[in-house]
Amino acid sequence: MSKQEIDSIVARVLGGDVDAYEAIVSGYQQEVWKVVAAMLLNAQRTEDLVEQTFIKAFQQLHHYKLGRDFGVWI
Repeated sequence: MSKQEIDSIVARVLGGDVDAYEAIVSGYQQEVWKVVAAMLLNAQRTEDLVEQTFIKAFQQLHHYKLGRDFGVWI
């Protein structure tokens, strides 16, 4: 996903289109899963932490600076 695409989705989410957040989850879930799974080596704990990560990211999305690398931010 390009920076412009992610910035557009973030702007939509922050503007009230919370359903647009699904595109962020879909676009980054696999990468977040890989990082967490490598650290925890436990599927259930990985699933829980990945879910918590996306919930927390949603709650803190207003802190994301447009134009930055979203993958690094999350």
